[in-house]
Amino acid sequence: MTAKHRSKPAATNPGSGSDGLEKTHAALKAAYDQVIIPGSWKGKIVSTSSITLGGAQQNDKHPHAIELSYAFWIAMIKPPKTTAELPVLVTAMTGRKDRFVYPASFHVDARSLMISLSIYVNRFQFSELILFSDGKRLGPISFALEGQENTWRVKSWNIGISTA
Repeated sequence: MTAKHRSKPAATNPGSGSDGLEKTHAALKAAYDQVIIPGSWKGKIVSTSSITLGGAQQNDKHPHAIELSYAFWIAMIKPPKTTAELPVLVTAMTGRKDRFVYPASFHVDARSLMISLSIYVNRFQFSELILFSDGKRLGPISFALEGQENTWRVKSWNIGISTA
């Protein structure tokens, strides 16, 4: 004799499922839209670095190898005109700087709750950042943001280093 197994219908919660998720993402996007504004953003690196070293072949008119190394940190950043601090993933990337119009890029993804700042550095800057990051001597970070939603541009960036 076999027992019959019946599955119970799943309980439903108001606001759960894809509708609830969409509402949550819409609310997060609205909150981000309130604090992500042009101006001078300031904060502090709050983590040690995670580093990836690598290379790739560049398939231009004249194929050649390029360095493709990067490092990650977490920073707590304050947008202008607010006391809110937002976690930002900061990435320092080496490579062909002549390809970039701006010295950094800024991206907001409300769906994944992520704000990222990618700074483009030369080999010397990259080495210095790594050296001082391991000694936990990276300090304040700031960048100037301009533009508007989906077209953010970073005009300048800097990271302070303690020499003591």
